[in-house]
Amino acid sequence: MHTQLQTGKPETIDGDISASELQAAKTVVNSLVVAVKNSCLYPEDHAVCQHSITHAFEELSGFTREYGDLRITVDQQTFLYEGEVIYEGPADVGNLAYMSFRDGILWLEFQPGLEIDEIKKLFQLVNHYKNPQEEAEGDLVTAFWEADFAHIDYGAADISPDPDIFLDFPLFQSHGKAENGEYQLEIAAGIGTIGSEKDDSREDAVQFHPPDNEPADELKRQFVSPDMQVDGSKGMDGETVNGPQVSLEDVSSSSQEPEKGKKRSAKSLEIVVPLPLVEHDLWSLTPEEEKLLQQMVAEEEQRSRSASVFDVLVSVLNFQTNENDFAEILSFLQAEFKESLFQQQFPAALRLLQTLRSMYARKNPDKKWQRPLIVRFFKTVSAPQTLQVLTQIWPDVVAHGSAEQQHALARICQQLTPIANQTFIPLLALNDQGQLPKMLEKIIHNLVRHDFESLTPLLDSRDDAAVLKLVEVIAAVDDQQAAKTLLKLARHQNFNIRKEAVKTLLNREPNILPKLIHCLDDNHETIRLMMLNHLGRERNNLAEHLLLEYFAQHKFNADEEHHLLGCYQALGHCGSGRSVPFLKKMLLEHGWNIFGSLAAIHREGAALALHLLHREEADAVLEQAAGSLNPQLKMACRKARERKR
Repeated sequence: MHTQLQTGKPETIDGDISASELQAAKTVVNSLVVAVKNSCLYPEDHAVCQHSITHAFEELSGFTREYGDLRITVDQQTFLYEGEVIYEGPADVGNLAYMSFRDGILWLEFQPGLEIDEIKKLFQLVNHYKNPQEEAEGDLVTAFWEADFAHIDYGAADISPDPDIFLDFPLFQSHGKAENGEYQLEIAAGIGTIGSEKDDSREDAVQFHPPDNEPADELKRQFVSPDMQVDGSKGMDGETVNGPQVSLEDVSSSSQEPEKGKKRSAKSLEIVVPLPLVEHDLWSLTPEEEKLLQQMVAEEEQRSRSASVFDVLVSVLNFQTNENDFAEILSFLQAEFKESLFQQQFPAALRLLQTLRSMYARKNPDKKWQRPLIVRFFKTVSAPQTLQVLTQIWPDVVAHGSAEQQHALARICQQLTPIANQTFIPLLALNDQGQLPKMLEKIIHNLVRHDFESLTPLLDSRDDAAVLKLVEVIAAVDDQQAAKTLLKLARHQNFNIRKEAVKTLLNREPNILPKLIHCLDDNHETIRLMMLNHLGRERNNLAEHLLLEYFAQHKFNADEEHHLLGCYQALGHCGSGRSVPFLKKMLLEHGWNIFGSLAAIHREGAALALHLLHREEADAVLEQAAGSLNPQLKMACRKARERKR
């Protein structure tokens, strides 16, 4: 099975392609590249620019008509089609492949039905973002997402972190206590651990060893100026320095025994810093200052922890060759990702997802197990068990989150798989007003188009507000699968959900009436009237047939007078000469005693329907009834004329 991971359409399955198709793809891409160069050189209304865009559009349209979707893969400065290089250019802003790769676009796809306005918009965005933005105002990925092209799709990822990320991880590790006015800090010589912190053994820790560890002497040289005396007695200008001094000492397993209960790295340095004698009043804080300081420290520790853990572990993943270790690290990252969402550390969480997507996009034949594990990671973090933390922070982020925070959270949602809609739709039901809910709604619709089945669990949700929002989402999906789901929701126990489902179906499915005829028996008058109004909106043989069948099969109760008259009125609006015999029988010939208390309503309704038919044979029946000596018939005709007015 071909494993896939993307928010867009499934990847093309590898296979042989004809030479003509490959040549056609090359021609199309060349026209695109030329159009991009011209749009960067000439104004939008210049003849050269307009001609290039029109030509590119014609080439794209011709290809999609002949071969279907055109997906071109981005690989640094080249474009590939089905694994074959079809364009290669220089690393400059005139090369569409280079610009796409620079901004993290993995592939572009053009689909049948492409419109020229979409191509024009595409080139406008490329021209706008051809140079890296000095300020964080966006990039091609964000611009494409906001443009929401109908027939242009793309896949996006971010660049992997720097392999030297270890240099950003804290080098200082405290040990021991302050003794004799001194506090000792150990500098680890390029060795660190990530794992359990319950004990000092760290047997279950994940070890990482940056290459080319520097010796202790080199570290000492970096941290102490050559002009400074080791004992700190002289400053850089040669004068005696009063106050705290710094001394460095090599520590190794052979030079001295470590303190009891403490382990050291095989090679490390110690910095001994004599603490100055100060008045304790300098360190006194008010209760308010202490509370604020604790809050600031906690926030900074969490922010530093999330970013550091993600960066280091992803770097470890890049060099990991063992499948089990790779899986264990991803499992740890799943929990950290959930925690980062709860702590609203959205930039760190976004970087993690983008980096893993970039790792997924790089096919490694020696690590065929890698891509399925990344797919499993994304499915796990997209599931309600992980994303449920968003329900706790959603109101706060929508109401008080900065624009940068909200945009980062939206991009996180954009990176996830369609199963995330099981959480997103209830979130939107909580609050659908504001910039972030609008972005989320757009993401939801995009995910639904790629996997409608992911919505199925929501159909049985006890959260009626979420199911009602689900109806709105499904209403924007135009296919038979959506219609089947709406039919199921048309029988939902909640009135508002039934009403919205029925209204949606009636407005967009002209042949759905037979499957909705049960709505005439709904226990809520609003839905019954909605159905009758739709049946009687125009002359329609199907609606007429359904109403005649309904009259034949339904037994009206004494409390259904208004509903009975409504059915006759709808029949008069949608019916034809086919209804005249039935209405004549109900008005003149039927034994009225069988209707009991509804006999007068049947006569009045039949007369009203005959009036509304506007047919000669119907008028003849009404004249016959009006000329009758039976006062009940005359009254029925009179009331029908009054209702018609």
